[in-house]
Amino acid sequence: MTVPEAGVHLVGLPTLYSHGLRHALLQSGLQQVSVTPVEQLTQSVPEQGRFVVVMPQDRIPMLPSSLRPDIARARCAVVELTDSVDDSGFLAAVRRGASGFVEMDGDPDTVVDAVRSAARGFFTLPTQVRRVLVQAEVQADAPALSEQEVQWLRGLGQGATVAALAHGSAYSEREMYRLLARVYQTLGADTRTQALLNAQRWGLLDERKS
Repeated sequence: MTVPEAGVHLVGLPTLYSHGLRHALLQSGLQQVSVTPVEQLTQSVPEQGRFVVVMPQDRIPMLPSSLRPDIARARCAVVELTDSVDDSGFLAAVRRGASGFVEMDGDPDTVVDAVRSAARGFFTLPTQVRRVLVQAEVQADAPALSEQEVQWLRGLGQGATVAALAHGSAYSEREMYRLLARVYQTLGADTRTQALLNAQRWGLLDERKS
C-alpha cells in the first residue's frame, strides 16, 4: 500500500540552513516543503492527514503543546536535528516519539533520507540506537541489588571463595552463605552458576558500569 506523502515543515532552523534543506528536499522528490515559524505552526498544519516537523533538538520544547496528541498518534512525525550524536540524545528523542534523529551538520543526504522516510510514515534512527535501546531495556529489567551485593557477585565471578567474601565483609562464612542465597533468589536463581549467568545477562558483572 502506498503511503500518501506528508507535508514537511522546517521549524526553528537557521535561515540559510532551512532554505538549503528545503531545496534539497524538493530536489529529492518531495513536493510539499515549507519553512514555518514556530508561532505559525499550529495554523499551518493540516486539520487531517499526516505532516512532518523538522526541528533542532534544543528547540523541541518550543513545539506547541496542542501537537503532542498528534505526535502520540503518529499523525505528526518529528525529525530532530542535533549538533552532536550521543546515547542520551537518542534515548530522549525516542521517549519524545521522534520519527528521526540525525546530526544537523552531518551528511546532507542522511538528513534528507530521514525526512523523506518520516514523510512516508517510516521510523528511522541511526543504527547506534538499537544498541542503546537494548541496553536500556536490559538495565530496566535488572533486579535491584545493593552495591555490596553486586561486588559479591563480581568477586564470585572472578573466582573468589565464599570464605574470602565473608572475611572481606566481616561476616561469618555461614552468614555469607545465607546472604548470597538471598542474592541468588533476587536474581531468580537457585544456584551460584545460574545466578552469575543471570547477573552477566543484566550487565551486573561489568565493572565499567560502576
